[in-house]
Order: sequence, then C-alpha cells, then structure tokens
Amino acid sequence: MKIAVCFFGLSRALATTHESIARNVIEPCRRHGETVTLAHLYHQARVQSVRSGENADLDPEDYRLLDLDAVALRFTVPSQLAGILEDMKPYGDAWDNGFSSLSNLIRQLYSLSASFKMAQLHDPDIVLFCRPDLIYHDSLEPVLETLVQEKGDLVALPDWHHWKGGYNDRFALCRGIRAAQAYAERLHVVHDYVARKQKALHSERLLRFALERANIPTMVFPQRASRVRAGGLLVEEKFWKSKASKLPYLQDALPEIQPT
Repeated sequence: MKIAVCFFGLSRALATTHESIARNVIEPCRRHGETVTLAHLYHQARVQSVRSGENADLDPEDYRLLDLDAVALRFTVPSQLAGILEDMKPYGDAWDNGFSSLSNLIRQLYSLSASFKMAQLHDPDIVLFCRPDLIYHDSLEPVLETLVQEKGDLVALPDWHHWKGGYNDRFALCRGIRAAQAYAERLHVVHDYVARKQKALHSERLLRFALERANIPTMVFPQRASRVRAGGLLVEEKFWKSKASKLPYLQDALPEIQPT
C-alpha cells in the first residue's frame, strides 16, 4: 500500500501543530503502508486577516519541523489567480469582506492542486490532504484501517462543519487516484460552479459540487482537528454536525471520540 500525505496552503503555526500531525497523521500512515510526506506551501513572513483577526509574523522555515520528503515553496502568488478572482467577483462575495477570503480560497485551491501533482509522482493508493495549521486531536488510524480494505474510489471527510449544505474541506483521506483528483483539483471547476449555481463561490459548497460532479462516493468519520492561528492561538471549535449532508459513516463502529 502506497500512501501520500500532502500538506498545502500556509503553515501558520507548525511549532504548535507539528507534534499532533506526527502522532495522529503521519505515524498511522507509516504503520499501514509505504508513506511519503509532501508539501506545497506559501513562503510568507507575515499574515494579516480581518476575518480571522490575525496580524502576526510567521516563521517561513517552520515547515522543517515536519521532516518532509519533499517540499515546494511558493514565494509569490501565481499571476493567473488574479484572473480567476476577477471571474468570480460578479457572482458575489460569500464572506462579505471585500473578496479577501475569496482570494485566500483561490490561493489555497492552487496550493492544494500543486500538492496533488507532487503526490502523483509516487502513484499512491491513498492520499491524505491536510492543512498544516490544524491540531489533529484524534488518530486517523481507524480511518486508514478501513481505507486500506477498500477497492474503489472513495473520499472520507470529517463529520462536522458541513457548512451551508456543503462538505467539510479542512482535511480528507482519498482512496484511489480519481477520488484524490476530484478532491484536489477543485480550482479547475470553479467556473462551472458559479455558472451552474449562479451564486458566489463558497468553499464547502464547491467541495460537494466537485465530488458529486465526478460521481465520487463520499463518507464521513468523527476524528477532529482544530485551527491554530498565527502565534499559536487555538480556535475553539464547536464540531457542529449537520444532518443535511446525509453522508454515511465510513464504518459502523469507529471508536468513540472523547472530548478534549
């Protein structure tokens, strides 16, 4: 079994998150297969965000804490992303903050796609897409144990924060390259999304649209992860569960998750 663990976006606070990533993400993968750890990250010295309240310096070298097999650092924003942002603006601003969050979403989707391209070089059976600015509270071991037994394409997502009829896009485990591609290459379907929906691009709704468009079976699991802001501030997540998605659980008897 070949497993690729892909990190993407902005690392923010790996000094706070890297131990949970090693313990609950990477080590379980290594117990279940030949594992490669990869990252496509924006090399950035400071973050300012009105939405998250962040205004802090970053350590651009903290990715070294993950001891990655390969890392690609992006020092500038790709020029083509400005055109995509302009294409999205006529459909509205889902976050109502001057398109700041929309711009960040497009940048994140680019990084996600780039990390997947790195994974494809290793021909993986299972691909994990993980934000590095999350503390992973629970081991992903039970999820992996199920996925290694699967034969077809499948995307497994957390069972919480399926906002506004969409799917949680914080992190995912994908069985099969077609499933991983549908999850990771969402930037390629943003134009189809707004044309079809005739409404503002929205991150969780986009994920649901992309997986349903590709006809990828999607299931959920209860393992949790919390965001960490620049400077190490832990966001108090509610882990709100929506019945609206009606997604089935990955297996009947995942271990009960205890509150942290």
